[in-house]
Amino acid sequence: QFSFFSPNDFEPLTTFFAYVIVILGGTARNWAVPVGALVFGVIFAGTRFLDFPPLSSFDSADRAHLRLIVIGLLLIGLMAFRPQGLFGKREEMVLE
Repeated sequence: QFSFFSPNDFEPLTTFFAYVIVILGGTARNWAVPVGALVFGVIFAGTRFLDFPPLSSFDSADRAHLRLIVIGLLLIGLMAFRPQGLFGKREEMVLE
């Protein structure tokens, strides 16, 4: 659809999302990256509905920042408990 790439196509947020997708799925499996994209899409779209009473006092811009905080916390938790990704094997991360 587009005939060229521009520097605006490589925004930091887009690059961050791409890294999150690869980390979620795991880098050792090719099929895990689309699954990571699906999981990220569900999490990213699901956090749009953070509109329950303690969070409903924030305006939409603050809730948008809160979405990124939630995604960042989920990524930190994943790196703490499953650094190989959702579908990676821990044995593949060890250097011999």
